[in-house]
Amino acid sequence: MSSFKDLINSIIFAIDEGKVGTVATVIKAKGSTPAPSGSKMFICEDGSFIGSVGGGCMESEIWMRSKYVMMSKEPQKVTFHLTSETVEDEGMVCGGKVEIFVEPLKYEHKPIYKKALECFVNGDSAILLTTISRPYKKVLLTEGGHVIGDKMENLEYITSEFFSLKDPQIFRGVVVEPLICYEELIIYGAGHISQHACRFAKAVGFYVTIVDDRENFANKERFPEADRILIEKLTSLSLEARPPKKGYAVIATRGHKNDAFVLEQILNDPPKYVGMIGSQRKVKTVYNYLESKGIGKDSLKRVHAPIGLRIGAKTPEEIGLSIVAELVKERRKR
Repeated sequence: MSSFKDLINSIIFAIDEGKVGTVATVIKAKGSTPAPSGSKMFICEDGSFIGSVGGGCMESEIWMRSKYVMMSKEPQKVTFHLTSETVEDEGMVCGGKVEIFVEPLKYEHKPIYKKALECFVNGDSAILLTTISRPYKKVLLTEGGHVIGDKMENLEYITSEFFSLKDPQIFRGVVVEPLICYEELIIYGAGHISQHACRFAKAVGFYVTIVDDRENFANKERFPEADRILIEKLTSLSLEARPPKKGYAVIATRGHKNDAFVLEQILNDPPKYVGMIGSQRKVKTVYNYLESKGIGKDSLKRVHAPIGLRIGAKTPEEIGLSIVAELVKERRKR
């Protein structure tokens, strides 16, 4: 699974390069389907793509439809009925109805995608409005009142309740799509516990990034499930190595000094969840150091430390499981 940031960055890069492409979005998924509503896929004219709308027969068909959309510059809504025959023929363990909206990439819509990325990073609520039929128009509305994109008439029906939508909807010939962002987890440290935490986190749907300064530890051989691996100094994290507002951070480096360096940087702009591994004694040592650096007690209260649900975990596998169990518990608080 690709992160929302990766997908939108790919779209912006393609626009800057003058490339042709399409954006496919699952706007309705009923029954047992391979991808939930809101899933996205960007398809470039050169055959490359990022994201997924379900795989198998659907993505093959979406690729064919994309060729037409690229030429016509007009969007299409494609409906799939995943019957038992389809399931058997394609080897898909699902059955239901899926509607996918395929729209062309337009240079004029670059500000929309840039604003969408900004909203994601800042954790701001926003919705995308796209006309299904001619003329093809697209607008982004933020809950703060910003309107970016094409001029679209008769939007008085868009009320504050639309910003609470969990899935795309169709109203009056317009796709109303909440800004759905994959939940990003950044794990700092590439040790044994991080390996198991990464594997369990991927199994429950997180987009996982591993950050460490040791390439012989942080690599695809040790972390085959990771979506991204960043080799960086833990004392000076780049923006790419920091979680978004709605993201999750797990700190499990090779020593309490590195844990303290990472935690100090993260608490300057904290995400939804911050957890740090370690004993009560180690946690107290880190907190005392951060307080001496000016980090307030209220900020430190945000941190889950020692990390993980209390299940009596002893082995790296059990500790990794307890960490991800706590992430799921935090996720379900919504």
